[in-house]
Amino acid sequence: MEVAAGVLEKLLGDYIAKIIDKATKGGRLTQAEVSMLMVAWTQRDIARLEKKTDETNRRVYEVKTDLEKKIDDVKTDLEKKIDSTDKKIDSTDKKIDDVKTDLEKKIDDVKADTTYLKQSLDQLRDNVLTVLVEKLK
Repeated sequence: MEVAAGVLEKLLGDYIAKIIDKATKGGRLTQAEVSMLMVAWTQRDIARLEKKTDETNRRVYEVKTDLEKKIDDVKTDLEKKIDSTDKKIDSTDKKIDDVKTDLEKKIDDVKADTTYLKQSLDQLRDNVLTVLVEKLK
């Protein structure tokens, strides 16, 4: 089939060349010859447009592929940064919990110390009052 198409293309090419040769020598062209020239011209334009379309499609594919790769790279980088940020947040949360626990223990210690001091001062006051009352008697 390809051989027949190649032979037909060669025959048509030769026929178009003869028509162009006849026209350049000033010969009068028949309606069929003019139609063949127009078909050949249209076929050439279609072939040129197909080539441009193929080139455009190739370029679109390349741009699409490059863009997808860049998107994947950005996604991977963003996921790494999110993971890193999550780890930092977890670390910070742990530090906050540790500080909170430590502060709560210190507050409890201060409360205990304050309670002890209040009891000691109450006892001292009671002792002082007891001594004063005895001295006044």
